[in-house]
Amino acid sequence: MIISLKKNNEFRTVYKKGRFKVGKYLVMYVFPNRKNYNRIGITTGKKFGNSVQRNRMKRIIRESYRLSCDCYKKGFDIIFMAKASERKAESPGQKIKAVYVPSYKEIEKEVRKLSSSLGMFIWRKYCYWLFDFIENRFRQWKNHVVGFILHVLNMLLMLLKSMALLKGFLWLCGEY
Repeated sequence: MIISLKKNNEFRTVYKKGRFKVGKYLVMYVFPNRKNYNRIGITTGKKFGNSVQRNRMKRIIRESYRLSCDCYKKGFDIIFMAKASERKAESPGQKIKAVYVPSYKEIEKEVRKLSSSLGMFIWRKYCYWLFDFIENRFRQWKNHVVGFILHVLNMLLMLLKSMALLKGFLWLCGEY
């Protein structure tokens, strides 16, 4: 379950006292909260684009965090601030809006990069160790299955060869 930062003073505390890292699409702020869980806040300014683009970006960031929240250290307030990477107006009289909303993969990669550079992401110790363990077990199992199949095929080939030899022997004896 994701717990959100709600109050303005909570955001201001994290902005003023917390550490931050800047990426291409996001700025990530981190501050200890003395609790046993993380709270996150996601902000997108009006410079990012219209409400559809801002909400899409929030959903992408929240989903990226949700899928990897077990790999984060606990007891922190985390704020993700979306940056507009490219902005332009379609015509001189219109408002400037974001041209490009990054994909989920780009945001996920950036969240992991920023989190690990701030020391929040513990994936090297636990999560990827688990993934590697499962992958290696599958590889070993696959090798055993492939080895077993090759062994059975070898036995069948030897059986067919012996049947052919028997057929040839019977033919030589005139009984076939």
